[in-house]
Amino acid sequence: MSDQQDEYHALIRSLKQRWDDEDEARDEREQRAKEIFLEEEANQIFAPIEHYLTRLNKVVHAVGASVEISSVWEHLGDQRLGRAAKVTSSDPNRQHSLDFTIQGLSVLFRDRPYSFSNGIKALLRAITHEVEQFLTPR
Repeated sequence: MSDQQDEYHALIRSLKQRWDDEDEARDEREQRAKEIFLEEEANQIFAPIEHYLTRLNKVVHAVGASVEISSVWEHLGDQRLGRAAKVTSSDPNRQHSLDFTIQGLSVLFRDRPYSFSNGIKALLRAITHEVEQFLTPR
């Protein structure tokens, strides 16, 4: 091969690499934009639950317990997001996790779906029952 052909092939490889890098960067931006969109939707759906857990934290403080809500969404795939809250009894070694999964307009809690439109009250009752059971002395 001549020097001219070598330069030509090097230029082609360089352009191909640049295009691949640009494609990868664009794909990453698109993926992050999708994640941000899902998180914003999930925040709206989770807002009444978060508000309730915040109020519940104030109530359980009376018995020396607390509720800590994670502020970070975990991306679970298939457009599902997970978030957790941790209930700690007056004994800091006793903790109980409340795990929530947002998928579409539903909140999954303990493998049961609760719809955003009419199931939130039932979900809050389920959370209350579970926290009461956890905090009841044995």
